[in-house]
Amino acid sequence: MSDLFIAGVIPGPVAEEFAILETSEQEFTRWAMEFDAPDADADADADADADADADADAAAAHAYVQCRTDDENEETAGALLQAVLADVSIRSRRGGDVSAGASWISVPVDADSYVLITGTGETENEIDYDPAEHHGWFAVHDSDSGDIPEPIVVHDASGCRDFRADTAAVVETIRRFLAARRAR
Repeated sequence: MSDLFIAGVIPGPVAEEFAILETSEQEFTRWAMEFDAPDADADADADADADADADADAAAAHAYVQCRTDDENEETAGALLQAVLADVSIRSRRGGDVSAGASWISVPVDADSYVLITGTGETENEIDYDPAEHHGWFAVHDSDSGDIPEPIVVHDASGCRDFRADTAAVVETIRRFLAARRAR
């Protein structure tokens, strides 16, 4: 048995206006879930089409995280974040400093730089905690080669208790950050 999640981003309450998958299989379970996704760039200066595309991208990321983390499981916040990153084709690896008691997820940006992601607040410098204990993701762009004199904060959701929304936001932020870096 396996799950297939199909997330559709449709503005407004329209759950009753479309048909959920038709099938003749006896063991096929169908369900739909409707939820509100935050606007990605309510203050964006780009044209209306770009704003709509950005909002749809952020809503899709939010829908994906909602589906991915809806079941009651024993996975840690870091494991779920890495799964979502992998599912949108963003490579990552776990890292940390045992002597400092810190753990993080590292996303390579280029040959010499990376984005480090870790928890904040009560889960500061941690990734292996229950998603219900989430207090925000913190992500910084840094380099071992000295190309970046000071780490650059990419995402700081300190105090955000909504694991799903914050995970969708940090994944979308990193996706955009990587796209912008590769466009250079």
